[in-house]
Amino acid sequence: MRFFQTIIALVAALPLIAFGAPTANPEVAARDTLE
Repeated sequence: MRFFQTIIALVAALPLIAFGAPTANPEVAARDTLE
C-alpha cells in the first residue's frame, strides 16, 4: 500500500509542479492560474 500512497502523492503534486505554484493551497493556486 505504501507504493500506491506514493503514486497518489506524486499525482497530487503534478499540478503544483506544472504551474510552479509555491503553495499547496488549491484556492491560491487556482487564483494564480486564472490571472
